[in-house]
Amino acid sequence: MFFADNWPTRIERASLNGQDRVGIVYRGLLTVKSLSVDTLKDKLYWADEIRQTLEVSDYDGSNRRVIRRLDDKPTDFYYYQVSIPFEQCLSSVLYKNASVYL
Repeated sequence: MFFADNWPTRIERASLNGQDRVGIVYRGLLTVKSLSVDTLKDKLYWADEIRQTLEVSDYDGSNRRVIRRLDDKPTDFYYYQVSIPFEQCLSSVLYKNASVYL
C-alpha cells in the first residue's frame, strides 16, 4: 500500500500489515493533500497543497515531475483512465471549484 504522512512530509509504501515501510518521496514536499495510484502505468500522483502543484513519480519515487502548477490550493483530485478503441488510453484534466481531476 502507498500512503502520505505530513509530519515529516513524505510518501511511503508498506505491506498491508504496516510492516516493511519504505520512503519513496521525502524531499521537496510540504503538504501532501491527496495521493492516487495508477496501477496500469505504475505511477503515483499527488497534490501538494502548500507548493500548489500536481506531481507524478514512478512507484519507487524515480522520474518525479511537476505536471501542473495550480492557481489555488487543491482541495482534492481523482485519477481516471478510460479505455478507447485500439487499446489507447485517454487522460483528462478538469477544473472544478479548485479541485483537479486527472
